[in-house]
Amino acid sequence: MDYLPNIIKVKALEDFKLLCEFSNGEKRIYDFKKIISRGGVFKKLSNPAIFKRAFIISGAVCWNDDLDFDPCEIYYYGEKI
Repeated sequence: MDYLPNIIKVKALEDFKLLCEFSNGEKRIYDFKKIISRGGVFKKLSNPAIFKRAFIISGAVCWNDDLDFDPCEIYYYGEKI
């Protein structure tokens, strides 16, 4: 693949997982528990109400102006479904 497709849809699932649909039609589930457990800025996502606010800006998953996540990580390490 010569390019990384954009995330076009995101849905927060139970147990801190995201279901992402990419512009090439692929869907991946990414488990955020390890990311959250590292602490730092992503510790905020341990609150289920905040985690469920996930939305897309320019192909990346965001939760607010200061908190976003690399779509490459989701694409390459998410579980393909």
